Amino acid sequence: MEETDKDSPPIFERDKAWINTEAIATVCLRCGTYLVILVFALIMGRIVVRGAPVLMEEGLSFLSERPKILFGFYDSDEKYHRLTSQEFRDYQEANPDGVILAKQSANYSGGGIKSPLIGTVFLILICIVLAMSIGISAAIFLSEYSRRGPFIRIIRLAIINLAGVPSIVFGLFGFAFFCYFFPVITKQLPAERTAKAWELPTWMYPSNIADEGYRIDVAEKRPESANQKIVITKGEEGFEFSVFSSRGDIVKRVKQSEIDATKPTWVDIEKDLATIVGLRDAEGAKVFYRSPRTPEEETLISKLRPLLKLKRRLWLSFQGWEPSMIAAGCTLACMVLPIVITACEESLRAVPQGFRDASLALGATQWQAIRKAVLPYALPGMLTASVLGILRVAGETAPIMYTGAFATGDLPWVGLKEDGVWKIGEFLQRGVEAMPYHIYIVSAKIPQSDLVRPMQDGAVLVFMIIVMVLATASVILRMKIRKKLKW
Repeated sequence: MEETDKDSPPIFERDKAWINTEAIATVCLRCGTYLVILVFALIMGRIVVRGAPVLMEEGLSFLSERPKILFGFYDSDEKYHRLTSQEFRDYQEANPDGVILAKQSANYSGGGIKSPLIGTVFLILICIVLAMSIGISAAIFLSEYSRRGPFIRIIRLAIINLAGVPSIVFGLFGFAFFCYFFPVITKQLPAERTAKAWELPTWMYPSNIADEGYRIDVAEKRPESANQKIVITKGEEGFEFSVFSSRGDIVKRVKQSEIDATKPTWVDIEKDLATIVGLRDAEGAKVFYRSPRTPEEETLISKLRPLLKLKRRLWLSFQGWEPSMIAAGCTLACMVLPIVITACEESLRAVPQGFRDASLALGATQWQAIRKAVLPYALPGMLTASVLGILRVAGETAPIMYTGAFATGDLPWVGLKEDGVWKIGEFLQRGVEAMPYHIYIVSAKIPQSDLVRPMQDGAVLVFMIIVMVLATASVILRMKIRKKLKW
């Protein structure tokens, strides 16, 4: 028995060559991991070392002020000054005889990053809403409802290929599709460049036009544009009324022969027109149109409204949003969709099939089984992967550069003219500043100097902090949700 044991090799005996190979592989994997950590530490260390002094020097003003022009110069005492445009004007007024030497200036290098920061937040919110809603819905369909077949295989292949498309291609796609082709609803008849436009039926919107503060004007010939006016001209066939919106776009043109009106009405209109023209000539055109409407105007407009049958007209046209916040957000959502769909589908597949079978066996419908027994357990992985993917594309410059990013320095809600739901549409169709584009401008489009570098370093540090905070928050949220779910 003992001889048999000596002759037979041990069960767990290992070849020394395999042991050495495993040790080498372990060392290589460890070195690769440490290399990734080292690269991350070097990048973040450089960003923190260069950006932290800027934030400490500027303080909260770096986050609460918009980008401004920055001036740098030496005075007669060889003291160096770094002043924004307003501070530089104040300095010149306070020192009219002061000597300014070696003056330099740099756009968007002074002040702070308030407007790019706010614009980035809005873009991320639009991207999250669109990408998460569409991506989760598509993942649920592909994972739970679809059947294996050539059509589904083509869809999966398209999703995989879409994830490898360069960002600049997405930017050109968004520029062509969302900016100049996407169907939109407008209050004015679209411009001539629009290929097709259809007037929406009246049951879809109120019949009476909103009072835009119309003023009455009388002209010798029919104008091509005006602002908030009903312009009345008199030709061979009688009066002609041209109604213009607050933006100066033509709303409607009506001839007197096209209106079914009695002669006393026209007599009253001519009399009211004479009174209004006299008031305008007496007060001056500027004063007349700046002041509130006169009682004579109110009376005339009340007579013209039913005669002209002014109605709110809405048009559906394929003219796009033009470069705007909504176009940039939709382009970013298209970029992140493959990542969101793939991540959500993998999270759904990770939930055991037994959960579905048990729910169906208890009499639940398929949607009830998905909603109650699958989605709660797949939600942590779906949220984390999706948020990380969205934060990844939020730093892209090429898509937003083509579709909606501008170096304006203005906040998107300043100067809105529309009311009600149209104000939301006008807000979303505004151009917006964004952190990636702002960093690109101050790094590549402005001559580099000591004036520009503080803005570069501070903006990069703040942007990295935002990305890391949101990524950390998504991981913490996943951990808290998983603690509540035990399976």
